[in-house]
Amino acid sequence: MRKLFGTDGIRAVAGEAPLDPPTIFATGLALASTLKKLHPAPRVLLGSDTRESSPWISAVIAAGLQGGGAEVLNAGVITTPGVAYLTRKHRFAAGVVISASHNPWQDNGIKVFGGDGYKLPDGTELEIEGEIFRRLKDAPPTDIKNLSAPMASKVFREEKPFCAAWFPG
Repeated sequence: MRKLFGTDGIRAVAGEAPLDPPTIFATGLALASTLKKLHPAPRVLLGSDTRESSPWISAVIAAGLQGGGAEVLNAGVITTPGVAYLTRKHRFAAGVVISASHNPWQDNGIKVFGGDGYKLPDGTELEIEGEIFRRLKDAPPTDIKNLSAPMASKVFREEKPFCAAWFPG
């Protein structure tokens, strides 16, 4: 039974469970652990929207991913389809978007794409959920004051031509 992942990732009020720092950090660790089963050195693309909470959520999940052995590349502010496209195009093990789409401003979310650019299968999300709860049992408090996401890479600006192709003229 799902407890964290809904139809479009993990969503909640930013700062409250399950979008509190310990759970976000555990999510990064759990995702890295799951990816390492298929990729010895997984690379994860990170992107976000412009919500006020997106920078600190990005920093915490990046720290968890890196702590779990994944390399994180940051696309910066980018659309959700842009992360899906770039994840597949550049053969990342996964893509993570910090966004809550049309939800109220105080909400945010974590959406994860597989290396194929599509939402993770339900079984994989359930596996990650189980790992998150195992990690939370032993998780030390997460101090977010000194965390920051990796710098955004200019390499990923190719999302603009991809999106423009959908709206010719």
